[in-house]
Amino acid sequence: MCPKGHSYLTKLKERLVLVIGGTSGVGFCTAEAALEHGAKVVVASSSPSKLSSALARLQTVTSPLTTAGPHVRGTTCDLSNADGLKESLETLLQFATAEGAQIDHVIYTAGDAIDISCATPTGIARMQTVRFTAPAVLASVLRKYVVASPDSSLTLTAGTNALRPPRGWGVMAGVVSGMEGLARGLAVDLQPIRVNAVMLGVVWTEHFEQGIPEGRDAEARENLMRTQLTGRVGRPEDVAEAYLYCMKDGFVTGTVVVTDGGRLLAQPS
Repeated sequence: MCPKGHSYLTKLKERLVLVIGGTSGVGFCTAEAALEHGAKVVVASSSPSKLSSALARLQTVTSPLTTAGPHVRGTTCDLSNADGLKESLETLLQFATAEGAQIDHVIYTAGDAIDISCATPTGIARMQTVRFTAPAVLASVLRKYVVASPDSSLTLTAGTNALRPPRGWGVMAGVVSGMEGLARGLAVDLQPIRVNAVMLGVVWTEHFEQGIPEGRDAEARENLMRTQLTGRVGRPEDVAEAYLYCMKDGFVTGTVVVTDGGRLLAQPS
């Protein structure tokens, strides 16, 4: 039984949630969902234009848990420069905690993609910095800014392409596969703060759509639907629920939560 006076719906109310990569796709929907649950949200992006657009949209979110309107702020943060990475992350965390409260939850969804056909040492290093090095460095400085409690969490992002890579995704599979081990290792290192990873299947986002040849959206969607047991491509508003779960379940840590429409079980047609 839930303790008296405690509601499942209010677990995130007034909690401070930082979403890195929170201006589009899955990150944006997770930020939006946190606001609907009454959380205070900070979003970070490398793109000033995306940040401005996302903040305007998030300012319209309403929550049944508060009448004060959405409490959302945002800032830019460049995660692609390995040399200045620690300083950039420290600046971001200082911005997030500038109003006096420590952070309760951090969601990390930032990441670029690279095809093996155009992989260069510079391109691979950049992708690895954003997808793997940045969350690792983030964890190294996180304790100063996050409430040291099992009610706090860091949630990373992995992908089923690490287990079932399509053609051209060899480099991506190698980098993304490291997120599972990183999540488990950090769960030990950061205890009692919980650390988990969400493993995403094919999710139709703005970023994903940009990789589809012009005029072939419908064809691509139809082909992808046949690779899912659910018969449809993932929607960011659906998989955002996995990040909510990782924030709200105070007993889950060192775990990889899979939301993939059954892609790993689907047989080629």
